[in-house]
Amino acid sequence: MIPEALGQLAAAGGTALIGAMATDAWHSVRTGFAELLGRGDQGRTQEADRRLENAAAALARADDAERATVGRWEAEQWAGELHALLAERPDAAERLRELVALVPADGGPAARQTFVQHNTAQAGGTQNILQSGTINVHPGPQNAG
Repeated sequence: MIPEALGQLAAAGGTALIGAMATDAWHSVRTGFAELLGRGDQGRTQEADRRLENAAAALARADDAERATVGRWEAEQWAGELHALLAERPDAAERLRELVALVPADGGPAARQTFVQHNTAQAGGTQNILQSGTINVHPGPQNAG
Protein backbone atom coordinates (compact mmCIF):
# COMPACT_ATOMS: atom_id res chain seq x y z
CA MET A 1 0.00 0.00 0.00
CA ILE A 2 1.40 3.38 -0.95
CA PRO A 3 0.81 6.64 0.93
CA GLU A 4 -2.31 8.58 -0.04
CA ALA A 5 -0.22 11.42 -1.49
CA LEU A 6 1.43 9.03 -3.93
CA GLY A 7 -1.96 7.60 -4.87
CA GLN A 8 -3.18 11.10 -5.63
CA LEU A 9 -0.03 11.74 -7.65
CA ALA A 10 -0.68 8.58 -9.69
CA ALA A 11 -4.25 9.76 -10.39
CA ALA A 12 -2.96 13.20 -11.38
CA GLY A 13 -0.46 11.52 -13.68
CA GLY A 14 -3.20 9.55 -15.44
CA THR A 15 -5.28 12.68 -15.88
CA ALA A 16 -2.27 14.68 -17.11
CA LEU A 17 -1.46 12.03 -19.69
CA ILE A 18 -4.93 12.20 -21.18
CA GLY A 19 -4.96 15.99 -21.00
CA ALA A 20 -1.66 16.20 -22.85
CA MET A 21 -2.72 13.98 -25.74
CA ALA A 22 -4.35 16.81 -27.67
CA THR A 23 -1.70 19.44 -26.92
CA ASP A 24 1.65 20.58 -28.21
CA ALA A 25 3.18 19.08 -25.05
CA TRP A 26 2.20 15.53 -26.04
CA HIS A 27 5.50 14.48 -27.62
CA SER A 28 7.68 15.46 -24.68
CA VAL A 29 5.13 14.26 -22.13
CA ARG A 30 4.70 10.91 -23.92
CA THR A 31 8.46 10.38 -24.08
CA GLY A 32 8.88 11.24 -20.40
CA PHE A 33 6.05 8.95 -19.28
CA ALA A 34 7.32 6.11 -21.49
CA GLU A 35 10.78 6.39 -19.93
CA LEU A 36 9.29 6.53 -16.45
CA LEU A 37 7.04 3.52 -17.04
CA GLY A 38 9.93 1.67 -18.69
CA ARG A 39 11.83 1.78 -15.40
CA GLY A 40 15.16 2.08 -17.18
CA ASP A 41 14.58 -0.90 -19.48
CA GLN A 42 14.63 -0.01 -23.18
CA GLY A 43 12.19 -2.76 -24.17
CA ARG A 44 9.69 -1.73 -21.51
CA THR A 45 10.12 1.91 -22.51
CA GLN A 46 9.36 1.12 -26.16
CA GLU A 47 6.33 -0.93 -25.14
CA ALA A 48 5.03 1.89 -22.93
CA ASP A 49 5.57 4.37 -25.76
CA ARG A 50 3.61 2.16 -28.17
CA ARG A 51 0.76 1.82 -25.68
CA LEU A 52 0.70 5.56 -25.05
CA GLU A 53 0.44 6.21 -28.79
CA ASN A 54 -2.38 3.66 -29.04
CA ALA A 55 -4.21 5.42 -26.21
CA ALA A 56 -3.80 8.78 -27.95
CA ALA A 57 -5.09 7.27 -31.20
CA ALA A 58 -8.11 5.77 -29.42
CA LEU A 59 -8.92 9.14 -27.89
CA ALA A 60 -8.53 10.86 -31.26
CA ARG A 61 -10.87 8.33 -32.93
CA ALA A 62 -13.59 8.80 -30.32
CA ASP A 63 -16.46 11.00 -31.39
CA ASP A 64 -17.61 13.88 -29.21
CA ALA A 65 -20.20 11.76 -27.40
CA GLU A 66 -17.73 9.08 -26.31
CA ARG A 67 -14.54 11.14 -25.88
CA ALA A 68 -15.17 11.85 -22.18
CA THR A 69 -15.85 8.19 -21.43
CA VAL A 70 -12.78 7.00 -23.35
CA GLY A 71 -10.66 9.69 -21.68
CA ARG A 72 -11.85 8.71 -18.20
CA TRP A 73 -11.22 5.03 -18.88
CA GLU A 74 -7.72 5.71 -20.26
CA ALA A 75 -6.89 8.04 -17.35
CA GLU A 76 -7.90 5.33 -14.88
CA GLN A 77 -5.81 2.71 -16.69
CA TRP A 78 -2.70 4.90 -16.70
CA ALA A 79 -3.28 5.96 -13.09
CA GLY A 80 -3.32 2.27 -12.16
CA GLU A 81 0.00 1.72 -13.91
CA LEU A 82 1.51 4.76 -12.25
CA HIS A 83 0.20 3.56 -8.90
CA ALA A 84 1.97 0.22 -9.44
CA LEU A 85 5.15 2.04 -10.46
CA LEU A 86 5.11 4.19 -7.31
CA ALA A 87 4.44 1.14 -5.13
CA GLU A 88 7.52 -0.49 -6.67
CA ARG A 89 9.66 2.64 -6.87
CA PRO A 90 8.57 5.50 -4.60
CA ASP A 91 11.67 7.42 -5.73
CA ALA A 92 9.96 7.88 -9.13
CA ALA A 93 7.50 10.34 -7.55
CA GLU A 94 9.65 13.39 -8.23
CA ARG A 95 9.95 12.60 -11.95
CA LEU A 96 6.20 11.99 -12.11
CA ARG A 97 5.58 15.38 -10.47
CA GLU A 98 7.80 17.01 -13.11
CA LEU A 99 5.86 15.35 -15.92
CA VAL A 100 2.49 16.32 -14.45
CA ALA A 101 3.72 19.92 -14.21
CA LEU A 102 4.39 19.97 -17.96
CA VAL A 103 0.66 19.70 -18.63
CA PRO A 104 -1.45 22.77 -17.85
CA ALA A 105 -4.38 22.09 -15.53
CA ASP A 106 -6.84 23.47 -18.10
CA GLY A 107 -5.70 20.93 -20.71
CA GLY A 108 -4.48 23.68 -23.01
CA PRO A 109 -1.09 23.61 -24.64
CA ALA A 110 1.86 24.17 -22.37
CA ALA A 111 2.72 27.82 -22.68
CA ARG A 112 6.41 28.26 -23.10
CA GLN A 113 6.86 31.25 -25.29
CA THR A 114 10.05 33.03 -26.05
CA PHE A 115 10.03 36.53 -27.43
CA VAL A 116 12.92 38.22 -29.16
CA GLN A 117 12.77 41.91 -29.82
CA HIS A 118 15.44 44.09 -31.40
CA ASN A 119 15.17 47.85 -31.01
CA THR A 120 17.46 50.56 -32.29
CA ALA A 121 17.21 54.25 -31.45
CA GLN A 122 19.30 56.70 -33.44
CA ALA A 123 19.95 60.41 -33.50
CA GLY A 124 18.79 60.96 -29.94
CA GLY A 125 15.56 59.01 -30.43
CA THR A 126 13.60 57.73 -27.45
CA GLN A 127 12.00 54.30 -27.27
CA ASN A 128 9.42 52.98 -24.87
CA ILE A 129 9.48 49.19 -25.28
CA LEU A 130 6.99 46.74 -23.79
CA GLN A 131 6.16 43.12 -24.53
CA SER A 132 3.43 42.69 -21.93
CA GLY A 133 2.07 44.60 -18.99
CA THR A 134 1.73 48.35 -18.65
CA ILE A 135 4.05 51.15 -19.54
CA ASN A 136 3.72 54.62 -18.08
CA VAL A 137 5.70 57.43 -19.70
CA HIS A 138 6.22 60.66 -17.80
CA PRO A 139 7.96 63.45 -19.64
CA GLY A 140 11.07 64.65 -17.90
CA PRO A 141 12.46 68.12 -17.79
CA GLN A 142 13.02 69.63 -21.23
CA ASN A 143 16.62 70.14 -22.31
CA ALA A 144 17.52 73.81 -22.52
CA GLY A 145 19.41 74.34 -25.64
